[in-house]
Amino acid sequence: MLLARVGRFASLARPLACTASAAKPPPELVFLTARRAYSIPARESSYLLDATGVETYSPAASWLHWAMAAGVLTIVGTVKLAQNSTAEQRKRWGWSKADLMHLHKSVALLMAAAIVPRVAVRLLSFAPPLPAGPALEHAAAHTSHAAMYAFLLGLPASGIAMAYFSGKGLPFFKYTLPGAKVADGKLAKKFYGWHKQLGQLFVYLVPLHIGATALHAWKGQNLFTRFRFN
Repeated sequence: MLLARVGRFASLARPLACTASAAKPPPELVFLTARRAYSIPARESSYLLDATGVETYSPAASWLHWAMAAGVLTIVGTVKLAQNSTAEQRKRWGWSKADLMHLHKSVALLMAAAIVPRVAVRLLSFAPPLPAGPALEHAAAHTSHAAMYAFLLGLPASGIAMAYFSGKGLPFFKYTLPGAKVADGKLAKKFYGWHKQLGQLFVYLVPLHIGATALHAWKGQNLFTRFRFN
């Protein structure tokens, strides 16, 4: 594997060396050669380009975005169904309120694990530039994205803490992660309050995020083309 990489580096270096000029000094030439050999996206461009030249997120960022989007919709959907459906409706569906909340907590734990690589990918790679628009629109986009990350960190953290300090533990599909050996009801109640307040705000942020995407589509800016999966 290493020999193959070295050979690829050498094969790429030969044509690049022929085109070297004062505008591209040797250190930068070496970096460009290594970047091509190892398929590392250029930091100066901050994003990738697909075959048609469209600015895109990296495949890792794209997969994580849509996997977490599905998870978030499941989390919000299950808790809203549990809160707003009647016992008769749930009986027809074959789901109890406890079943819905069990799925809510299980998927939430998956999202808590996924946020770690999601943040890492976001910090180590770069997003494409925002579509053309007024400065206020760009500021709103940056603010909403920062808020989304804050909620994706705060909601699972408060939920996990609530379950742990309650002593009941956290359900994860067929398993249960153990809680504190000595329950602290007062602390669990405090985390429950924070979790509930964050959740009440988050249900407004999700449709706002989706609505912003629809607005860009209406303006002729298809943001879905910015995601690539290979």
